[in-house]
Amino acid sequence: MMVAKKVLVVSNDPGDLWTIGRAMVRHGFSVTAAASGNDGFRQLERNQPDYLIVDSAIQRGDLLALLAYSRRYFPETKIIMLTDHTPVTQKIEQLVGANHYLPKPVDPEIIHSIMSGTDISKSSAGLIH
Repeated sequence: MMVAKKVLVVSNDPGDLWTIGRAMVRHGFSVTAAASGNDGFRQLERNQPDYLIVDSAIQRGDLLALLAYSRRYFPETKIIMLTDHTPVTQKIEQLVGANHYLPKPVDPEIIHSIMSGTDISKSSAGLIH
């Protein structure tokens, strides 16, 4: 039995959390959602995800701290940043060094195609916390 890859989605947009989370569960990932950077920290430590999907619209200080923490303590976690490409976000993106940047609004199937490069599971089972 193959263990589902773990995904942490951090966004202050409930619609994005639901849409992305539901799509990733359907593709066999175990998904945890966090509606703030602070909650993202707690979930990151608890779950040690394989993928961190983070919205650049969360509070800037939380965003930078969350991503720096992830890079330092969970270097194997792949980071996918959802971005609006404003001038401020572009500067943050240069500092962050995420693995992938996706413009918003994002199609969850694009996220899945990125993650399926390292996850070949075809399971349709998963959990959302």
